[in-house]
Amino acid sequence: MGRIRGRFKRQVLFLILGVIVVLVGLSAGMSFLFLEDIYIFQKKAALKGMYSKLTKIEGDSVPEGIYQDSESGNLSWIIITAGQEGDHNFVGYSRDPEKLMDVAENVPGRQAVFQKAEYVIEMNRSAVHDGYLQLIGLRDGRCVIIQSPLESMRESVSLANRFYIAVGGVICLLSLIFINKVLKVKTQPIMELVDVSQHAASLDFERMYLGQCNNELDVLGENLNRMTGTLKKTLEQLRESNIKLQEYLMFKTQEEERRRRLVTDISHELKTPLALIQGYTEGISALVKEDPEACDMYCEIIADEVQKTDRILKRLFQMNQLEHDDIKYETFDVAGLVYKAIAEQGPEAAIREAKILFAPDGPVYVRSDPDKVEEVVRQYLSNAIQYAEGEKEIRIQAENAGDFIRVSIFNTGSRIPESELEDIWIEFYKQDRARTRDAGHAGIGLAIVKTIMETLGGEYGAQNKEDGVEFWFTLELVKGIQE
Repeated sequence: MGRIRGRFKRQVLFLILGVIVVLVGLSAGMSFLFLEDIYIFQKKAALKGMYSKLTKIEGDSVPEGIYQDSESGNLSWIIITAGQEGDHNFVGYSRDPEKLMDVAENVPGRQAVFQKAEYVIEMNRSAVHDGYLQLIGLRDGRCVIIQSPLESMRESVSLANRFYIAVGGVICLLSLIFINKVLKVKTQPIMELVDVSQHAASLDFERMYLGQCNNELDVLGENLNRMTGTLKKTLEQLRESNIKLQEYLMFKTQEEERRRRLVTDISHELKTPLALIQGYTEGISALVKEDPEACDMYCEIIADEVQKTDRILKRLFQMNQLEHDDIKYETFDVAGLVYKAIAEQGPEAAIREAKILFAPDGPVYVRSDPDKVEEVVRQYLSNAIQYAEGEKEIRIQAENAGDFIRVSIFNTGSRIPESELEDIWIEFYKQDRARTRDAGHAGIGLAIVKTIMETLGGEYGAQNKEDGVEFWFTLELVKGIQE
């Protein structure tokens, strides 16, 4: 990934450097090809200019400016004027006038490069005379010869080309260093955008673009941030929907399992009384004339089994009804409600020799559905009476738990295995099926408690104590009410 991250910067660096190298190379090539021609063109212009000045001289008086121009332009010149007696007068500027005349007259291989009616410009690349560019003109009886050596021009061109190459190399090197540093800064936002996109591709939307380069990259970064934010929100919603879907599927699976288990348990619970009823009915048919007393006993057994079956069906109907009943919230005294349940089940407790202890400090007001809460207390108390053993003591408490009242019903006796504390709330769950059947219980009471408390939104549970088991539930406490 590190090689990929630096690839863009290298590509831009080599592209810009390549452009610079090409431009420097083109400039050097242009210099090699055309610089000498440009110098010759300038020299021709200098020769023409000097010729124009020299033809304006009257007599032998030469202005000082012409000598200065000749020296600065590296020009040699001579003006030849014919005398009256056949001799010639010379006026000029040259370190070697005789050589100048000799070159003008005797050097072969001269080539005219520019020509007009009154003068001609010639160039000679003779190795003997080092090469030159000269103008020969005739005006008003005067011959003007102007020369400029080509050797100095060639040296200048060669020096200029070497200098240009050296400078070009230095420019390329400095450009490489400078561009590398600039690209390192300028490509940082791009690297940051790449980093953000890589995290987004891994579904990590926490990384955000923070660059501030004040150009289109900031717009791209802001759009990327907005996109990752939207994706994050959408993904969270998708995850929540997925969790809800999984919970729903789990709930449906549990409901289906619960339905199958309920059908199995109902079949089991009804099978026994129906078998007994069938058997005793057949016995009655056989003994109705021979043993009337046995027939009466069989009828009592049949009536008892019918009552048990009826009780099971009523409990099932009650549990189904509780799941759909509306909640009727009222403020009531839960202590009074407990006393009512104790009064109702007192005879059963007396038969089983169970002692019920409940001594609240006074009324305890709560807000809930009194009918449903009464059913919870009744089921808990019935369960405690049924399973009370040893000292057969049942202790009921209503304790303040902040904003709630915690109502608990404890009975001495055998503890529930820890592994079964979660299972006791399932319909038809019984630790000892034979015993509970004899006692007339079908294992639906705690399932009814679970349905009611989940409907009311309260907490409930069971826990083992040192000498027995405690069942409990919570209700919303109403403060400030006094009797």
